[in-house]
Amino acid sequence: MQQRPIMQILELFSKKWILRLLWELQDDMRGFREMRRICDDIPPTTLSKRLKELEQAGLIFKNEQDKWQISELGKSLEPTLMKLNQWANDWASDRK
Repeated sequence: MQQRPIMQILELFSKKWILRLLWELQDDMRGFREMRRICDDIPPTTLSKRLKELEQAGLIFKNEQDKWQISELGKSLEPTLMKLNQWANDWASDRK
């Protein structure tokens, strides 16, 4: 793994499904089956692995109801993700 924090987080975010999982957890806590369903039937082993990676990074946690929830650290990403989403929409519009 890279030494610099920016490289570490970019490495994590570059993994398939990571950003999608964070995006889907921004508004609500969700169980494993619901996460799988809303993420286009992500393979269960992949979902399990990605959720554990996000948990180890401190971005999500499993609550008392056995549902995945975004942590305060993960919530602090929301403004950045929203800016990136807006940038991506502008970029896509400019390419048409």
